[in-house]
Order: sequence, then structure tokens, then C-alpha cells
Amino acid sequence: MPKKRITTEDIAKMLNISRGTVSRALNGSPYVSEETRRRVIQKAEELGFKFNKAARSLVKNKRYTIGVVVFSEPYYFWKEIRQGVARAEEELSDYGAVIEYIPVDIRYPEEQIRVIEKLMEKGVDGIALSPNDPEMFPDFIDSVMDKNIPVLTFNVDVPNSRRICYVGPNYIKAGRLAGELIGKFMPNGGKVVILTFASTVLSIQQRIIGFREVMDRLPQIEVVGPYKLRRTGEDAYDFTVNLLKEIPDINGIYVSYGVTEHVGRAVRDAGKAGKIIVVGYDLSDEIADLINQDIIQAVIAQEPFNQGYYSVKILYNYLSEGIKPAFSNVETKLEVIMRENLYCYIHQNKFYNMVYNI
Repeated sequence: MPKKRITTEDIAKMLNISRGTVSRALNGSPYVSEETRRRVIQKAEELGFKFNKAARSLVKNKRYTIGVVVFSEPYYFWKEIRQGVARAEEELSDYGAVIEYIPVDIRYPEEQIRVIEKLMEKGVDGIALSPNDPEMFPDFIDSVMDKNIPVLTFNVDVPNSRRICYVGPNYIKAGRLAGELIGKFMPNGGKVVILTFASTVLSIQQRIIGFREVMDRLPQIEVVGPYKLRRTGEDAYDFTVNLLKEIPDINGIYVSYGVTEHVGRAVRDAGKAGKIIVVGYDLSDEIADLINQDIIQAVIAQEPFNQGYYSVKILYNYLSEGIKPAFSNVETKLEVIMRENLYCYIHQNKFYNMVYNI
């Protein structure tokens, strides 16, 4: 015989209280005494009843503190990450989730380790980490995992660690997509420059690997570079202006990291708007203006809001319910933004800014 499904009416009869009282207790209503709530939850657990996690966390008085540790640049990108984290925090606050969001200066990657050590001293339950310099982290992440503190990586992965999963884009495919765009924008071929930065960050290397894979199939396009600039981007404008003087027959620029707006301004100020194809990543107000002026032809977005949102949600479910991620890599979408669909993303960003004024 199939096992009878337990209902709120069954619990009410066993405790000699009303069904409404049971429902309010299971749904975290403030209009139920703590003693009644405790009795209802205890009986529900004994009977295997599936009930609201908020009520369970209220009775157990269990809090789950999640540290979200990121780096700082470019600001517009991490602002969207923060908004996604805020959305998850809002949804989970009634379930006992406490979020500590800590950005660290991009110039000092070692600070992320010190921040995590301090969080561990305070008793953090889990860490969502976007590593500034992923090469620093494999052994450290494993040591944190050994202390039964789960670590999830997002935006930038540390695949040779024991992190529970990675949330973010597939950077090889992101590079291939950029290569495909360049190929379509330059059907007659030409000369395309790769701009990157000097540090050996795996995600940026993967973008260039993917881009070159597509370029290898397009012999009519000559690839120049990569030229390696500062990660913080303060030299990107001047470098691009000078490069356009030194190599006047450049037809395209592939910007593999977060200096697309600097490159766009340099192209504009050099009088090359519409003559040079510029493809990069992510969206800011300035990049949107440059797309509208046809100075930047396309950028590839990577769902930063969802990277922050899903990282917190996945880690919370792992902590509170023991639910392991179904995949070791949870890939966010790659979305091409051009002038004709730009308005969709501008409206979306305005909505996020209105709701999460961060």
C-alpha cells in the first residue's frame, strides 16, 4: 500500500489545534507563539511533512552566514554582481541567510585571502569567491574546504581546487563568440588587434584561445598581438591612440578585458569611428553611448546579475539542505549586445538600479 500523504489537517488533529494555526506556524507567521510553532515543526518533522524552510529556520534559530568576496574593477560590472547578491539576500533573509559582501582592491589580490581568514574567525558558514588572482587559491580553497566551510567560485574559476562548483561564463566560448562577431563584421578580411593585460589570469587566456580558434578558420583576417596593457586600464586610452598611429591600417580591435570604453574613446578621438570594428565585453553607461554612436559595434554580456544571484542561492541550498550542485560548472548565458537591442539592457539596468540602489 502506498504511504499516506501527511497533511496539515493530520498535524492539527494530532496536536488538537486548528488547521489554520498549523498553516501559520509552518509558514513563519508572527501570529503564532514560539511554543506552538516548535510543537508544530517537531510533529511535522516526525511525520516527514514537507514544509516551509522559513518556519524551520525560525524554530531552530539557525543562521547561515555567507561571505561573498570579490575584487573591485570594473565598477559597473561588479555593481551588477552586487545587485544579484542583494536579490538573493532579500529572498533568503527570512530563511536565516546573512550575507557579508566584501570587495577587495584589484591591485592587491592577496587581500582576498586575509579577508576570508577573518570571515572564518568570525564563524562564516560558506564562501562565494571571485578570485582576483586564481593561481593563488587552489591550496587555500582546499584548506578552507577541509574545515567544512564550502567554497563556491564565480566569474573566475579555480578548477584545480575542490570548490563545490563554479558559476559564470564559459570563457573559451566567450572568445569564440567574439571571433565569430569579428568574422561577420569583417567579411572581406583585414587586420585585427588583440588587447589584453599582462597578468596570467586563466579566464582572459581562455578568451584569447577561443578567439584564435575562430581566427584560424578565417585566413583572410590577420591577427596582430596580443598587446599586454595594465589590468587597471589607465594606459589603455593612450596606448590605443598611439597604436592607431603606428598601424594605420587596423580594421578591428578585440578587447579581451574590461577596458572597452577606453578603447572606444580612443577610436573616436582618433577619427576612426565606423572605420574600425570594436568588440569587447560587458556594458556600462559609457559603453552604451559608444554603441549608440557606432564606435563600439558589439559587446558580449555574461549575466553578472545572475552570477551573483545564483552563487548565493546555490551555496545557501548546500548549507541549509545539503543540496549539492547538479553540475560542477553552472554556465551563465553569453548575450551579444548591439545598437538595435541595446535598449533592452539599458531598461534592465535602470530597473536594477531603481530596486537595488547600490
